[in-house]
Amino acid sequence: MSEEKIIAVVVTFNRKALVPQTLDALKAQTRPVDRIVLIDNASTDGTPQALREQGFLDDPLIDYVRMDTNTGGAGGFHEGMKRAMEAGADWIWVMDDDACATPDALKQLVSSKARQVYGANAVLGSIVVNPENQEQLSFFVPDLKSYYWRVLDYYTNSTDDVSEIMKYNDPCGYPWGTFFNAVLFSRKVISTIGLPRREMFIWGDEVEYFHRTRHAGFKTYIIPFSIFIHPKSNNNVITEAKEKYKIRNRAFVHKTYKRVPAIHHAKDLLSIIASGKFYLLRPFIDGVKGNFTGNYLPR
Repeated sequence: MSEEKIIAVVVTFNRKALVPQTLDALKAQTRPVDRIVLIDNASTDGTPQALREQGFLDDPLIDYVRMDTNTGGAGGFHEGMKRAMEAGADWIWVMDDDACATPDALKQLVSSKARQVYGANAVLGSIVVNPENQEQLSFFVPDLKSYYWRVLDYYTNSTDDVSEIMKYNDPCGYPWGTFFNAVLFSRKVISTIGLPRREMFIWGDEVEYFHRTRHAGFKTYIIPFSIFIHPKSNNNVITEAKEKYKIRNRAFVHKTYKRVPAIHHAKDLLSIIASGKFYLLRPFIDGVKGNFTGNYLPR
């Protein structure tokens, strides 16, 4: 196990005050990472200077890569995971820049029952908790005990209650995932399904990769004793540009992975009309068509 090469991939954009904490947490792991690939998506807030002043750019453990333009989370993870594969990683630990792994987070993933049972066929994620209330998940996940509507491929309830995850009766953990927050992929998984779709840019690339992983037959688990601390998600705070990427990418995911995509498309279309957000119609149509040429950023 100690001979396996584990490379962490972190993607950052304009978080010079936060990403050092993420890097420090990685360097403090009880099962050390072998390398850290840090992708800077052309930050404009002085991130390189801040990292240099704190000694991170001179750290031999860290490969700092500054992109020429902002490629979004999707482009950043695509590039970082590609570089980790080229560097000979056996496992790649992926995360964003505003959260911290607890010291034994990686050790818990590596030594988990899910990994013992499924080996390289398992994708292993930490339990992602709210720093202000660690009994609460930072992201809602489906309540796998709730009714599963097979036609829609949909669970009727979701939960952000850590206790629900902790008591789930699967001995390997909670069979779901919150990509790309402290998720450990084997080389085999990435070689089989490919890299994240960089053309998705932001908001939905991680959902697409989750479904792609599961559709390929790999097991995804949240490991309850591997803890990752991340600010609570607030989907109510979203720019118009992000809304556009979200609706486009979601339409593509529904088209590609859902059993009856037309029902999901109809639901989203009715929501757009009811809200009066007609500027989402073009991105929605783009997603249905699988057209990723649109740039929705403000000009």
